[in-house]
Amino acid sequence: MTEEGRIFSRLELAELRERRRQGAPLRCPRCQVELEARPVPRPPGVSYVRRRTWHLCPRCGRSAVLDD
Repeated sequence: MTEEGRIFSRLELAELRERRRQGAPLRCPRCQVELEARPVPRPPGVSYVRRRTWHLCPRCGRSAVLDD
């Protein structure tokens, strides 16, 4: 699969952000598998970096980083 094929569309990202805002479980918009969540570590000494979580689809390999 090409890198382009592993990227969520803007509409899919908007859907994931909205589901996150609602507190709903995050599922891959393409294959409907529950996304795995991994925290994105904040660099030490940088206080202004947002808290983020990396969400990965174990089936298709697509991923998205969303603000907490």
